[in-house]
Amino acid sequence: TGAKQLPSGTTAQRPTTGLTAGDFRYNTDDNRVEYYDGAAWFQIDDEALPVPCTTNTINYPVAVTAYYKMEDATDQTGNYNGTATSVDFNVAGKFGNAGEFNGSSSVITLPNGITSAMGVNDFSFSYWINLNSVDPSVDDYHLSFRNDIYAAMFNNRTDRKLRFIVKSSGGTFTYPNTNYIVPLNEWINICFVKSSTSGIEVFVDGVSKYTDSAYTGNLSGSSATNLIGAAGSDGINAKIDQVRIFPTALTADNV
Repeated sequence: TGAKQLPSGTTAQRPTTGLTAGDFRYNTDDNRVEYYDGAAWFQIDDEALPVPCTTNTINYPVAVTAYYKMEDATDQTGNYNGTATSVDFNVAGKFGNAGEFNGSSSVITLPNGITSAMGVNDFSFSYWINLNSVDPSVDDYHLSFRNDIYAAMFNNRTDRKLRFIVKSSGGTFTYPNTNYIVPLNEWINICFVKSSTSGIEVFVDGVSKYTDSAYTGNLSGSSATNLIGAAGSDGINAKIDQVRIFPTALTADNV
């Protein structure tokens, strides 16, 4: 007539040693039972509401490198907390609050180690963005990794086309252009996928907008500055929410 109590604790308190595939625990951050599959912790969502809110699920749809709810600069995995400068987190986001960036001084700096954890061949990143305006005097960057080695960005100033800078391991910069015009004052989801078998694919709101099979090789392995909301001194005047970084190439179904 009783109940079995599982070991419990926060996400940050997840054990990292002495684990065996099949271990269970209760996550007090998310109020979910989770299990260890031999490599990573996954949550069991059967006890969730019929339409579960994925903002409380860290490894969604697969295991993540880092997940930023953008209610602050905290990585929900506890591994890669960022440092925010001049970011307003008291604004309405797509889900809960978001970080609002002023286009000049606002930035979240991420630890160098995050790019090593992502890898240089198969990885993905996803985020929601609501663009306030564009500045014709600068390039308007959303995210940048490895000191602009690959970055979601605008360039050519005011056309609002979604572009990326990609730097190969040989040091060559290219500028994939999706021809998708980012709207003003509207939330959209952007997902960038890098695959060792199919190359690059960019999704907007779950719809593929750009593919290029030429990018199957490694990208640059530098561990230089990683930023949300800027690249170098060029920032974005926008709200950003739900930044997820994956060490795998997401499938179209994942996206």
